[in-house]
Amino acid sequence: DEEKDTKATITIKVVKKDELTSEDHYAIGANNITITRSQAENYTNDNLIDWGKVEGWKVKDFSKVDVEVQEAKIGTDTTSTSYYVIYRVTDNPSTTVKVKVTVINGNLPVLTVDPEFMSLEVGDSFDYMYGVSAYDEEDKDITSKITSTGTVDTSKKDVYVVEYSVTDSDYNTVKKTRVVAVGMVVGEKYIYDLHNYVILKDDVTGTDEEILEKTEAKAWVKKTGSPVAQTELEVKDNGGYKAEVKDYEVTIKVKDATAAADEVKAIAKVVDGDVIEEGDKYTLVANNLVMTVDEAKAITDNNKLIDLSKAKAWKLED
Repeated sequence: DEEKDTKATITIKVVKKDELTSEDHYAIGANNITITRSQAENYTNDNLIDWGKVEGWKVKDFSKVDVEVQEAKIGTDTTSTSYYVIYRVTDNPSTTVKVKVTVINGNLPVLTVDPEFMSLEVGDSFDYMYGVSAYDEEDKDITSKITSTGTVDTSKKDVYVVEYSVTDSDYNTVKKTRVVAVGMVVGEKYIYDLHNYVILKDDVTGTDEEILEKTEAKAWVKKTGSPVAQTELEVKDNGGYKAEVKDYEVTIKVKDATAAADEVKAIAKVVDGDVIEEGDKYTLVANNLVMTVDEAKAITDNNKLIDLSKAKAWKLED
């Protein structure tokens, strides 16, 4: 008899899976899984099958077969390397595949605080949530989860810092701050508080230290609201300040400030007089009086006393 060739044709199925088990009758394949902490806390077997892109086949004809979860070990520790899922063919439970599960923190939420700096006048209103919102890729709008610490009292001149914080379902926390200056002079990098002053001519020393003390100059970093040390303030220009009756314009700045906007000015008013009384808003200056008993008895009008003592008052604001 004439010898004939014997041939067989087979089909090779190439699948894109991280893990694959192929046995005599069945095959099952799946991908390793990466999920967020919130997903690790709340999942179903259907989720695991979907995330692992699990598929099962009959090897004979590569027809699809049902698959199911046999076992899952998943926690919320993002440093763990021991989490896994085992899948199996429903009609043949001995055909299994095991994949790794990695738990990550997920995307950080986006916290918006705009503007991050606000300048208000004394008595203005302040809305803590103005321009503040939060969005998370997984959780969507989470503005309602924002908390804030820090109080702004617009009835008092000061620099206030409000810290905003938001945490998403994956326990990712983002924080931002807003600096609020109330009744302050605002420069480019610094916030200043200082005032004009009145001083008796005989009390003037003419030093920069005197100017800084009398103006009660203070400064804060605009970006953070943190106070600047008093030793970092300097008098850039004393305007010729000396013991001579005159108004002197003095210029004060933080030593490392370079912008013109960070040079602030005050008026030092040098006056004649014997007595000076300083209040929060006004300064009063007057001369002592020497008179006889008869002259004192003859004074019945307070305006006469004001005139004789040469009493004067100034509003420090202007």
